[in-house]
Amino acid sequence: IDGKKVHAFDVDVKGWRALHLTIGDGGNGDGNDHGSWFEPWLVKSDGSKVKLSDLKWSKATQGWGKTGFGISPTGAKLARSDGKPLAFGIGSHAVGTIVYGKLPADVVRFKCEAGLASTHKGGRVRFYVSDKPIQKLAGSGKNKIVEGPHATPNSATIVPHVARQALVALKAGPACVEAIGGPNQSGALMALRYMHDPEAVDALIARFKTLEVPDLKRRAAVALVRLVNKEKPYKGDTWWGTRPDTRGPYYYPTAWEKTEALTSALLEAARQGDPETRHVIAELAKKDRVQIPGLPKAEDPVVASIEEPAVDLDKIMKKKGQVGKMSVEDLALALQKTKGAPSKGPALFAAQGCVACHALSKDEVQKGPYLGQIGGIMNAERIAMSILRPNAEISQGFKTVSITTKKGATYVGFVTKRLSDLIEIRDIAGKVTTLKPAEVSAETLLPISMMPAGLANGMSIEDFASLVHFLAAQKQ
Repeated sequence: IDGKKVHAFDVDVKGWRALHLTIGDGGNGDGNDHGSWFEPWLVKSDGSKVKLSDLKWSKATQGWGKTGFGISPTGAKLARSDGKPLAFGIGSHAVGTIVYGKLPADVVRFKCEAGLASTHKGGRVRFYVSDKPIQKLAGSGKNKIVEGPHATPNSATIVPHVARQALVALKAGPACVEAIGGPNQSGALMALRYMHDPEAVDALIARFKTLEVPDLKRRAAVALVRLVNKEKPYKGDTWWGTRPDTRGPYYYPTAWEKTEALTSALLEAARQGDPETRHVIAELAKKDRVQIPGLPKAEDPVVASIEEPAVDLDKIMKKKGQVGKMSVEDLALALQKTKGAPSKGPALFAAQGCVACHALSKDEVQKGPYLGQIGGIMNAERIAMSILRPNAEISQGFKTVSITTKKGATYVGFVTKRLSDLIEIRDIAGKVTTLKPAEVSAETLLPISMMPAGLANGMSIEDFASLVHFLAAQKQ
């Protein structure tokens, strides 16, 4: 099924214990395969009907996005691609299956129409209705997609990986510390990096202080630095609709009860150790985004004194031009035909106020989402949509945050730096405020982007295309 086509299902399900609704790829890859089940009904033996939406499924999987009643996989309201009215339905995405594990005993038929949701952009899917899981999906369709190169499997890593995971699960910290200096120390130190366990950390710190061989001490420091922070507890509000911040090792570095003890041990080792040890600890701290007060830095570039250009975003938003008068759909079509002059990109990047919140080089002050490699993450169309509809997709780590201090002050912006003892928040005007975690009484993620809509309204199509294609070329 592709385009506006639909298929009407009228299946005899008498005697079926379960119902499996499966969506597979139609042969052109599984991108944009927004398969949907329109007005699915179960018909009973007495002729009465039950909406499938009135029953609770046992399990639902999808290749991308969400599966849900009344929504497409993008989360938008479900609508048919052929434009016909829709009373109810289930949206999903290939490859995916919705399983109803226990059908009512008196159900005899399953009826619905299946097709693509209006949010698809060139999808092609296959629909399957069965009483058991589909073991093998149908062939590749008319247009077989040639697979790209695959990485060479490295089976040698499987056993060490499972062993490390087992040691972490068993909380085998003391045993791993005992192994330091022996033939199994590499695996032990690797496992210790993931043990945010007070007993394990205390044992590792005690052992670290006794190590005299410089190389061994530096290897142990790798584990200690990684343990300074831990991941912020996941509450369901920090991931969906975001672009991940891949700097690592944590998406939201968060201090915990052993942070102070770990930083103290590392600071002591850096101060008392040889220059190489100091350099290693400083580099590790920088890589893992760990703040150790008083730590001799390997290199400490001064960025606070850099004078940043003043940007009047309100003035930019009030400008009138071609972009502001066009629909998003028309702009997307225009971008396919107009490449502009990407060489004008740097000047437009500054003129449109992008410099207030974004950097293009890792040597610049890092503010909001880093755009120096945006072209390797998003194509020109998606970049354009992010500019025109900034709330549609927000970079992970750069959702708007409201921070309230214990003194009652409130700061709204996005967090540009989060270390064990420092939080840096930047407001829409570019003003930076530095707070200590101990000063914060509440922190709330807001479901909006700091980037205002309308920054491109005053641009011509030519200039907008120039800026978008310039950004699409940034792949550092």
